[in-house]
Amino acid sequence: MAGEAVRCPMADIVGGGPPANDSERAAIAHLRDHAPEDWLVLHNIEIPVRGAMYEVDLIVVTPHSVCLIDVKSTRGRIDVSGRRWYPSNRGSFHSPVAKLRDHARALKGELARRSSGLNRIYVDALVVLTADDSVLVDPNDRTDADAHDVSTLDEMISALADVSRVRSGFPRDIRRHRQTIVQTLQGVVRVPTGPLRFGNWVVREELGGTEDVTEYRAANAIVTTSQTVLLRVYRADPFQPEAVRAAERVAIANAYEVLARMPPHECVVGCRDFFATEDESRFVLVLDDVRGTALQPHLDNPRLVLAADAKYRLIADILRGLTHAHGHRVLHRALSPASVLVAPGGKGLLTGFDYARPEDPRSHTVVGRLADALDPAYVAPECQARAQAMSRASDVYAAGVIAYRLLTGELPFASTADQYEKGSMLPGGPLTAAGVPEHIAELLGRMCAQAPSARPSAAEALRTMLGASRPPAGRATTRTFDYRNLPEGHQLTRKYTVQRRLGKPGSFGAAYQVYDNLAGADRVVKIVDRDRESLVERLKHEYQILLGLPAHDNVIKVEGADYLDGGETPYLVFEYVDGQDVGALADDRALGPADTVKLGVEVARGLAFLHRHGIFHCDIKPGNLLWTDQGCKIIDFNVSVSAESSMSKAGGTTKYVPPDVNIRVPPTAADLADRDVYALGVTLYQVLTGQYPFASGRPTLGEQPIDPRSLSGLSELSDALVDTVTKAIAPLRSARYGGAAEFLAVLDAIGEVHRPPAVAPPEPRPVVAAGNVNPFVAHLKTLYSQSTSSNAGTRGKDPYDLYVATALDDGLIPDVLAGRYRLVVITGNAGDGKTAFLERLVKAALDRGATPGEPRDNGADVRLLGGRWLRTNHDGSQDEGDKANDEVLGEFFAPFAEGEEPGPRNAETRLIAINEGRLVDFLASRASRFASLTAAVRAGLDGEPVPDGIAVVNLNRRSVVAGADGPNGPIFDRLLARMTHERFWEACESCDLVNSCYAPHNARTLAHPSVGPKIVKRLRELYTLTHLRGRMHITVRDLRSALAFTLTSGRDCAEIHELYRGGDITEILSGFYFNGWAGTPGTRDRLLALLRDVDVAAVSAPALDRRLMHVGPDAGQAMMTVDRRGDDYDMSLLRTLFDRLTGDAADPEAHARYLASVRRRFYFEGLDDKRARAMSPFRSSERFLSLLHDPEQAAARLPDLIAAINRGEGLPDPRRLGDTLALQVRHVPGGTVRSHRLFPIDALTLTMSGGPPSPYLEQEPDGLVLRYHGPAGQTARLRIQLDLFELLYRLRDGYLPSVADRQGHYLGLTIFKNELSAAPYQEIVLSAGGRGLHRVRRERDGRLVMEPLVDLTEESDDPASQ
Repeated sequence: MAGEAVRCPMADIVGGGPPANDSERAAIAHLRDHAPEDWLVLHNIEIPVRGAMYEVDLIVVTPHSVCLIDVKSTRGRIDVSGRRWYPSNRGSFHSPVAKLRDHARALKGELARRSSGLNRIYVDALVVLTADDSVLVDPNDRTDADAHDVSTLDEMISALADVSRVRSGFPRDIRRHRQTIVQTLQGVVRVPTGPLRFGNWVVREELGGTEDVTEYRAANAIVTTSQTVLLRVYRADPFQPEAVRAAERVAIANAYEVLARMPPHECVVGCRDFFATEDESRFVLVLDDVRGTALQPHLDNPRLVLAADAKYRLIADILRGLTHAHGHRVLHRALSPASVLVAPGGKGLLTGFDYARPEDPRSHTVVGRLADALDPAYVAPECQARAQAMSRASDVYAAGVIAYRLLTGELPFASTADQYEKGSMLPGGPLTAAGVPEHIAELLGRMCAQAPSARPSAAEALRTMLGASRPPAGRATTRTFDYRNLPEGHQLTRKYTVQRRLGKPGSFGAAYQVYDNLAGADRVVKIVDRDRESLVERLKHEYQILLGLPAHDNVIKVEGADYLDGGETPYLVFEYVDGQDVGALADDRALGPADTVKLGVEVARGLAFLHRHGIFHCDIKPGNLLWTDQGCKIIDFNVSVSAESSMSKAGGTTKYVPPDVNIRVPPTAADLADRDVYALGVTLYQVLTGQYPFASGRPTLGEQPIDPRSLSGLSELSDALVDTVTKAIAPLRSARYGGAAEFLAVLDAIGEVHRPPAVAPPEPRPVVAAGNVNPFVAHLKTLYSQSTSSNAGTRGKDPYDLYVATALDDGLIPDVLAGRYRLVVITGNAGDGKTAFLERLVKAALDRGATPGEPRDNGADVRLLGGRWLRTNHDGSQDEGDKANDEVLGEFFAPFAEGEEPGPRNAETRLIAINEGRLVDFLASRASRFASLTAAVRAGLDGEPVPDGIAVVNLNRRSVVAGADGPNGPIFDRLLARMTHERFWEACESCDLVNSCYAPHNARTLAHPSVGPKIVKRLRELYTLTHLRGRMHITVRDLRSALAFTLTSGRDCAEIHELYRGGDITEILSGFYFNGWAGTPGTRDRLLALLRDVDVAAVSAPALDRRLMHVGPDAGQAMMTVDRRGDDYDMSLLRTLFDRLTGDAADPEAHARYLASVRRRFYFEGLDDKRARAMSPFRSSERFLSLLHDPEQAAARLPDLIAAINRGEGLPDPRRLGDTLALQVRHVPGGTVRSHRLFPIDALTLTMSGGPPSPYLEQEPDGLVLRYHGPAGQTARLRIQLDLFELLYRLRDGYLPSVADRQGHYLGLTIFKNELSAAPYQEIVLSAGGRGLHRVRRERDGRLVMEPLVDLTEESDDPASQ
């Protein structure tokens, strides 16, 4: 069948336990879909290793080996140093490769023990990285390097099929042992009964480990939250004598013991818990999961070198952490770059307290284990070979060495012998070369002094770093904070850590999302720091009002209250619910009429509840409502009152107070209830319309609200909805509702929120249908390029008149009829509508009284009223009768040949539609005869001006997605509106499947008056991404084909009925627009195939996936309400899939299908635009579009672009060069010194691509152009479209281009470099590993001068000022 994907033979999935995460599911599915059919796969099983059971993600039996696979979802760059992995934005962990190799050896022994015939079977080990941006960087070139046993998901099949991985001495064909291997494995492995769990923590991912300790990332099993923790699980032997077990417990619990002595601190990774499993075979240390990178990669990798100011801040943070530990009498003892984390923003945190000890006496020690864990480079002289001598001074020494290496890029001593010989005196040369200020260099010298007594304390060193003096003796220091601008990571209390501020600070204070480390959940803390009456009284009032209320779904829940600053600043703690400020939703018109009613019902329900309990909010407005996935919640009870309240009753917001309120008289309960209901009415009006209801800008007696139906786009609102809202805000109380309960009842009874439109031009002809058949659906099938029956609709006459007017119709037709041109050339690809336009032009002329000439097969002659003739050629690539095409074109263009005298201006206009390639070929072969015409055509094709009287319209420069939202918006919007017009779908109303068929469901959704434009806009944004990638020019025919498939999935009514009779849920779901918009896997439709590359379902979204797996497909109230489309049959199908998953969670394919469908539906119908944008497969798309829509930004962004290219050229801190482009001259394998040619920014420009706009084309810039203009006239040009911009965006963040990148998107940059290679240059930069930059320049007298490169970003040598 045309368009059907061909599946390769599938591997045999023998079975196993349920996958723990999406990465494991992806690996299993990849093996199933792509591995040879003679491979066997076991997944998620446990194998015995020296008496204990260990988890293994996959075992694959190939014809030549048995391979253990560990699946890792770690994203981004991963640096290998020693036996640890250092991923970007995460803490380091033990290499999983070493542990997996050990497990492979153990499994090999177990197989041989159980079956002697298997003693020569090779058991391999492979770690698979599934994230699409994972890059492992392993500098080790030994045979045991981790990189040898690591692959990406795409490379996994090739790695497993590589026979050369089987070591010499082992057979390379084990197929005859296949049955024995399977039977033996089934006797060896064990299938786990569920996800790995320790206490209340469920494992999400195994990070790595050794035989003694394994590290996991885990989530709370009881409380659903986005927060994760790190589990360090230590193995213990529960069958040892009690004395041995006790000693083991003490050693394992050491980190928890010392961390528990210290209160939380922003520069120390916190410890949450420590416990043993029931049989004491494992001990679990629970640590905060800090999003950060270990310091080690920043030292080893020149691409990750920190900026100078960040280095100084990091050193200060290390000293802060040490000061905190020492202040609580805790010695770290193993401080090194591996025990320092660098969080986003550059904050440093100390970790690795496994070998720390308190200074107080204790009965046990771990010093025996400490010696093996130390890095000699960071051990003080007095502690070399004497770990028991560790002290505060040795911690300070280690911090000094770390600081030295951080600032200079090298260690001060090559070995312990070198340390001894130099008397621990730091080399001064590297400090001077690095530009370290003298007072900092002196401090580091004292920190690393040979005598411990000569070293400063951590606190003293910190004060010196910060340029602060010791506070006067006897005076306590009070630390104050700006509570309206607390940074991420701020430790508010021992219990709460700030994650982000919520909105802008209000009149009374600010609110923050915080992490509660005791509950393991998020909370909201509201800090009250300003009030005209009383700080404490204001908070106490709000707290007591909420504390006395029972829980309600539509009222925020208070959790507690306390004081900061020793009792000076009060704060409230609320439940945290992820949601959106209704004020922002109102500004964006994000809620449609149905959702506005839903909002009104929920808030009215909350108000009725409050009023029953004698509580009146008194400040209902959009900004005090929170739209969440669980319903709308009323928040901010600052000015609320109760019968017992003594607070002022004049609070609130004037614009939401009824105009007939008498503020001179104390309000009654009925007055306060009316005030809340009136404010809700104003709020609903704003949410519905996006504007305030009164023209005067405030409530005024006698002023009626503006009728919402008079506003743009709201004419279809139902009378019931409009009357309900306007009654709530009537100027007189007697005309308003009597209370919240009455308002709630009326809102609940509204019913339809739309009324049928009075007129809907243009009105297509109604479709006449037979039983259960809509002929328009069959017509749409013929528009699909890969139709299984006929694609006749893509060519010839359109019986349903789906043509939409374009800029050609609006601009070129009037100009042609006005006689502006002698020649009009319309060129482009097949399917661009060239012929259709000429036919409409001829019709427009005849409608205006023109006289037709003699009929012709491939064109028309028409005489206008003024006597001017229009002569058209509808397809310039065709022969005509006995005339070959060359002869036809020669005659057509004859009046424009060289030497021909032009006729009278009113004589005739010739118009031709011709393929661009054919036109260029014809003129190129007759350049002398048509020299002037050739020049004009070439200019027109490039968008440049052409001579008067000639128009060249290149439809390849037209964009079907260009234009603003609205009735006259992009061709995409107007064509889709035409195809979903209700008259085309009326025939479906009499069909048996009217309430379940996906085709009318799709049309009703996309044509919905309020929700439709939002969904269409999101769909258009995906088409825009495809357009901006520049892989193909999207013609109108391409667009019709793709949209027709989106609506019908390429089926006619008979085929749809047959599909529904078969009952295949997956196939039926594929027909709904949210799945069908990108075709099917393997589609041969060009546009649909490219749309699959931007499939939002392929973007990793673990938080969303957890929600959809936990809540179900509707995701609570995160979805828009779409009325008027019958039964939500799509939702019932998704619920069926969801229910099946809970019963068969081990089926990864079913799981993937479900998640793909609900992700796509969530993208299109989710309420939050921000969430939808986050699902884009291009992280840089918003920035790219912003640049294209505001060309003035381009020049300002040029330095950022240069910095990204420089980073991709191997310079870790591009800012050191200032605004200079640096391109590596050549790469020398094994070389340590790199040279880069420099090009000043003054010689570079960044502009929009696309040329000047044409009045006859829908156009918007579709890319950027970086141009170089050399002093001697040399030029180079780099066209930057979305793919390359995304790559540069990732290069800026330290991404290393892969081989595929260099051969694909990066290739354009390589060509640009080659073009620049011919340009002369006067200076270069030399670097050794990205450090020690030196500039070499040629003077006018020919001398070469080399000098260290000064950091152009530094304004002062004082780190406090950087």
